[in-house]
Amino acid sequence: MTESEIREALGCLRTYALIAQDTATGPIRMHALTARAVRETIPPDALRGIARTAADAILSLWPEHDHHDRPLSASLRTNTMQLDNHTRPALWQPTTHACISRVSGSLSAAGLHHQALAYELEIVECNIRAHGPDHPDTLDARGNLAGTFANAGRLHEALDLSRQAVADYERVLGPDDPGTLATRNVLVMACASAGRIEEALQLSLRVLADHERVLGPVDLGTLDARNNLANVYATAGRVRDALELREEVLADYAFLLGPHHPSTLDARNNLAFSYHDAGRVRDALELWEEVVAEHEHILGPHHPRTVDARSNLATSYFDVGRVREALDLRVRVLADFERVLGPHEPGTLNARSNL
Repeated sequence: MTESEIREALGCLRTYALIAQDTATGPIRMHALTARAVRETIPPDALRGIARTAADAILSLWPEHDHHDRPLSASLRTNTMQLDNHTRPALWQPTTHACISRVSGSLSAAGLHHQALAYELEIVECNIRAHGPDHPDTLDARGNLAGTFANAGRLHEALDLSRQAVADYERVLGPDDPGTLATRNVLVMACASAGRIEEALQLSLRVLADHERVLGPVDLGTLDARNNLANVYATAGRVRDALELREEVLADYAFLLGPHHPSTLDARNNLAFSYHDAGRVRDALELWEEVVAEHEHILGPHHPRTVDARSNLATSYFDVGRVREALDLRVRVLADFERVLGPHEPGTLNARSNL
């Protein structure tokens, strides 16, 4: 079907008020009853192909990074869930469609960790029913779930699941599969977050060596492993090692992904922490002020990462004796987290504790 034929068909549907579109490039809306009538005319043997074609279209519209168009990303999340609800198991056979995991990643990127956790628990169960426990799609889903448990503050569950996920990856796909390596990275941070610092340090060194051997020194997965090692150094109190490695990691992220990528912003934030830990409070303050400004410009003033960066800046204000500014900023941070995430997300709870 050509573009002109599609536009002609859409024009016909608008004429009969079967769809609504505010502008020529705006989103197309359809009443639920109209959508139901359309679904009921689809022959059962055609449903899977149509559903997966629709999922392909959704995925093609998704911004590379959600912060490029947050309203669109939120709309695509909703559309994917509705498509799956009405056509299941079409998006799960013969393999799980990529838009399914894109939803969970989008929820996490928005800081909605509890929603992401609930969704990923469902993803794991659906993958097991569709493919069995050892299918690569199931393994990927369980690895992602382990990371989301950690993001949601459920550290012991993250640790237990990441251990099991690594063992399953190694058994099914082998020790050098990229999925195995990525899940070991999750295990490193789960160990560190759960206070198992020495185990995290030894594992992180092995994981980095494996990444360099299998993927090479300039692969993004290898850079993530180096970033994790720097974080473990910081947690272990190896301040100088963490600072030196974080400076290298920041330069490499900026080179590979550009200065405005979220991973680069996170690396700058981590380096500010290392300046703080090293007693370089003025350097930390200057860098955190830059980090907050960059987050506001790139992610927007209300993104959870931006709010978290403001919380770090408030800590830096305390360090240099600017107590009134620190208190005012922490009040703002708590209000922002409550409005953006709700009262029970980890970020909100931490902000309340800090205040």
